[in-house]
Order: sequence, then structure tokens, then C-alpha cells
Amino acid sequence: MKFYQGFIDTIEKLGAGLLLVVALIFAVDVIGRYLFGLTASWIVELEWYLVSIAVLLSFAPTLKRDGHVRVDVLRERLSPTVKTWIDRFGHVMLLLPWCAFVIYASSRYAYNSFLIGEGSPDPGGLPLRWLIKSFLPIGFLLLGIECVRQLLIKKTKR
Repeated sequence: MKFYQGFIDTIEKLGAGLLLVVALIFAVDVIGRYLFGLTASWIVELEWYLVSIAVLLSFAPTLKRDGHVRVDVLRERLSPTVKTWIDRFGHVMLLLPWCAFVIYASSRYAYNSFLIGEGSPDPGGLPLRWLIKSFLPIGFLLLGIECVRQLLIKKTKR
């Protein structure tokens, strides 16, 4: 379990680091565009790719830290036991099936992109579009693993 905890913490730090890199790239892009009239489609695509990867990698750490969206107005009035049962029901009936569906559909999507050697349609854009698409199943696989981990915990701390 400690390995998993360290792994998720590393994923969380990687996602945060990517957002910092995106902020720096974005600043360079804006300065280049508005002060010097320079722009490139690959830099805009890189911003989008890195933000997408950071968001997809943040799903599991967010669930682990219990930072996901809820209807807190209702939840705060419930007992810890009821909260736990609602979480478990949501994990089994909603989250796990959704993770399975996205992993299945996006794996095929990324694999097909790999097979055709898909790259950017823009001149000067980034190649290897399958690489960014592969983070869809990776992000949802990590989320599904965290979901199962939470289901296997006997007592949840809420």
C-alpha cells in the first residue's frame, strides 16, 4: 500500500509540475506573440497537450484526497456511515462503470491513432498525437484503481 501511496503522490506532483511548465510556456508564447509578432502552432498544441495530461493525471489524486465535487449542502447533514455507503454506491454504480467505458473506448481511440501515425493537422504542429490520446485510458485507469482501493478499505475517514 505504501508503494501505491508514493506512486499517487508522485503522479500528483508530476501533474502540478506540468501546470507550472504550461504557465511558463504560455508566458513565452504570449510575450513572443505580442512583443515580437512570433507564434508557432506547435507551441499552442504543446500547451493544450500538457494541460490535458495534467488534468487527466489529477483524477486519482483528487479522489484519494477526497477533493472531488459533491453536493456538500446535503452531505454535511448525513452521518459518517451514510456518507460511506453513498460513496461506495457511487463508486460501484457510477464511477467504476464509467472508468471501464472510458478505458475501453479511449484505448481503441489511442491505438487507432498510433496505427495510422496520426499527427497534427496543422502545418508545423506536433507529431505523435496518439501519445496524448494514450493519457485518456491512463488517467481513467489510475482513477479506477483509486476507486477500487477506496472500496477495499473497511473504514473510510470522512
